[in-house]
Amino acid sequence: MTQVRPVSSMPGPSVAALLARGMGPLPRPFDGPNVTFWNSARVALWQAAHALGLRPGQTIAVPAFCCGSELDPFLAAGLKLSFFAIGDDLSPDPVSFAQATEHASAAMVTHYLGFPADLRPAKEITRQRGIPLIEDCAHALYATQDGKPIGMTSEAAVFSLRKTIALPDGGALYLKTGQVRTVAKPPSPDIVQRSTRKLVSLTLRTHPLAFVRAAEDLRRRMKAGRRNPAQAKLEAADDIQWDLQPFTADHSDLGMSSRSLRLFRASDHEAVRASRRRHYQMLEAALSDVRGLKPMKSRLHPDACPLFFPVLVEEIATLRRALANESVAAKHMWPLLHPAVPWERFPRERIWKENMLGLPVHQSLQDGDIDRLVHVVKRWSRT
Repeated sequence: MTQVRPVSSMPGPSVAALLARGMGPLPRPFDGPNVTFWNSARVALWQAAHALGLRPGQTIAVPAFCCGSELDPFLAAGLKLSFFAIGDDLSPDPVSFAQATEHASAAMVTHYLGFPADLRPAKEITRQRGIPLIEDCAHALYATQDGKPIGMTSEAAVFSLRKTIALPDGGALYLKTGQVRTVAKPPSPDIVQRSTRKLVSLTLRTHPLAFVRAAEDLRRRMKAGRRNPAQAKLEAADDIQWDLQPFTADHSDLGMSSRSLRLFRASDHEAVRASRRRHYQMLEAALSDVRGLKPMKSRLHPDACPLFFPVLVEEIATLRRALANESVAAKHMWPLLHPAVPWERFPRERIWKENMLGLPVHQSLQDGDIDRLVHVVKRWSRT
């Protein structure tokens, strides 16, 4: 029987959300007419580019510090990319942003890890140059800025709902004016069903009751057969992977599944935000002076809804192994280097990608999970 409750890096859906039959209210801004729902944030980016009238051959300014998957919709749309640097506060560097937008027809900025970026210089530059600004809020569901839901003061904003809420799929696009030019098509039912099964499995494998965990673990082992033990241990707490396959135009009209919309409506949005902030503050207090890791943010912003507790770790592989040995998962945020980025021009951003680890703070965690995570990290630091 599974004795240790795994700590996953991503949340599983709550039993209440899975069993909910009614359609609850949508939070702002998703309850308004300016928002459309799509299969992913990347589809939303494609739709944003076309709704804003961008044409093949034109240039869009984008941050060099990026996952890489958000670049693919622009490349698929035939756009050229002009890169800018990010400051220590994870906001666009004003000088670099000004240079990148000099001959651009649009710009995209990112709110990293659920923290609102300071966009005042970027907004002034784009206003002076008369080009639209897209806010990438994929990490920042439930974050706010200037007293409003994040992303509402620019021409467009995109969200990845499934990064914060356990959904089979789901992205959203906000447009200040204008409208999308595409009628959304439903995603494949088989893919939605497969993603749902993974999410349900994650909920069962991290269930508080040991016999529920053991039953799901037995089911998975019988299905998988013999696997490499070391790899199985690394995957034990978390096998929900974000889809990083190259984006193509064939994906550009996929909408959000009705199942994901139902689960999103059934979510307790205020509770999710409060839980993530509380877990972040617990890690903030416990890990502020731990040798060997450096928090990416010095404190929790009052408007933030954190995606992870991000730290820079030079020995990232050893920390991941130490956590995995105790069935605690963490997310190496962006290890892949997209070939479109001229990394020689952005050495700091490359170091961030290689060394940034996201420690979980999501709403499915219990206080004991946070305590165990802290214990493993501190023990790793001492050795």
